[in-house]
Amino acid sequence: MTVNELYNQIISPDKITQEQADAICDSYPQTDQGVADFLSDLASYSKGELLIQIMLASKFYEDTKNIQCLTFMLEIIQNKQLPYMFTQNIYRQVVIKFFRDNTYLDYKKDYFYYQKLYKRFIEEIDINIFKPYIPTKDTVVILVHQFLASTHAPTARADYYGGTLQKNFNKKVTMAITQELPKYTKFFTAGTASYSEDNLNGINKIKLNSGETVSSYQADNNNYTLDEMKSLLSYIYYIKPELVLVIGERSIIGDVCSNFTKVVVDTLSSEIPICIAENILVEKYMMGDAAKIKYFTHKKKHFIVKPLPKFNYNRLPIPALKQEYGIDPDCFAIALVGNRLEIELTPEYTKMLEDILKIDSRVHFVIIGEFEKYTYFYNNLDILENSTILGYQKNLKRALSMCNLYLNPPRKGGGMAAIMALSERVPVVTLPKCDVEMNIGSDFTAQLDEYVEVVRKYVLDKEFYKSKQEDIEKLVTNNTYAPEDGVQFMKYMLDEVEKISL
Repeated sequence: MTVNELYNQIISPDKITQEQADAICDSYPQTDQGVADFLSDLASYSKGELLIQIMLASKFYEDTKNIQCLTFMLEIIQNKQLPYMFTQNIYRQVVIKFFRDNTYLDYKKDYFYYQKLYKRFIEEIDINIFKPYIPTKDTVVILVHQFLASTHAPTARADYYGGTLQKNFNKKVTMAITQELPKYTKFFTAGTASYSEDNLNGINKIKLNSGETVSSYQADNNNYTLDEMKSLLSYIYYIKPELVLVIGERSIIGDVCSNFTKVVVDTLSSEIPICIAENILVEKYMMGDAAKIKYFTHKKKHFIVKPLPKFNYNRLPIPALKQEYGIDPDCFAIALVGNRLEIELTPEYTKMLEDILKIDSRVHFVIIGEFEKYTYFYNNLDILENSTILGYQKNLKRALSMCNLYLNPPRKGGGMAAIMALSERVPVVTLPKCDVEMNIGSDFTAQLDEYVEVVRKYVLDKEFYKSKQEDIEKLVTNNTYAPEDGVQFMKYMLDEVEKISL
């Protein structure tokens, strides 16, 4: 049966079967050219059925992990035949695929697609009712997509900022929880459904870790409509904050707020955040990318450079022994940590691990985190014979304390695991432009072409290893967190905000 005949069997998007979808996708090789041919035929044979195009493109992405499928869907949702809320949901499904699968969209295209979504939103509402106002003095809105447990990084930051602003600076803080996250839809294969604490819906109160109680407004995640977004936006406008502090990026609601009050975006990413608001908190190293800075400056972005963050580097009283984990005490244990290692341990990176194995017979990998067994990495017998797979470790810090080195694979994340390793005086090797560099600076970064050689020096050169442990001690001395540090940072940020004109 030809591909055209397979498409002709599909009655409607609601009635496409798994067998039909499989038959169409299986007709193409999983190569760049095969994906390009698939998408070309999908556009031709689906007879303008946008939902079928999204369903099959998202399925073929799951089969191939080829970003052509994601960019194809970003183009599809520019069609205004699709309702805005559906468009926004598919956009967020695509964005989270980029993030979780450790793939990247060119920052100019990334900004372009988000800007199109923002413009579509303001066409759906009466933006003219949101005019600049005389703000209510000392009133601050902290805007976050979700408010969950303290282990959730955006929640922890929102909680900390809220408590510090209210307790130390006498600001009246309101937490705005926007729920601007992907929602389940049957039209996106293997999509994500966001989670929320439904007891916080509507106007509420939240007790923060500092003991402070703040007002809150959470959009209803289970009934997330355009009206729900407008209601939250109207609530923020009603209380007339002098500042909206956005935790994260791509907040349509936060960006609309920049039409009537000061907005500052604080990214949790290692990249310059994608947003329409002009004022952005960035890490110092981000300013080193001249091309990006030039581009975003042209987009009228104003950068507020953050000092290097500080952490608790308290060491365990007694480190773990390798024998506790069934590992040879004489080996050179190299930790690899993560919950998406099946994606991050790519064939290219696995080849680097093979080269690292050849450095010395003592090299032994300690794999911490759950991941699929049927991957290129897991089927590499040379590596498996020289690895211990510990799986998920509730006490990650203790497991890291018996290692000799922590490797961060090519990814944006890994920052907190690296902090745990350093707190146990275990050196770190990471590529630049990721959460690790954002948290600890560039002393432990290595370029891709020198990565293996840097690891070689750790394994074979005792003096080099000792010097890097001395670098850790300097980092610990200069960047150990003290309670007053957070207050000083908040004062710095508020002073910078004071300089901003609306």
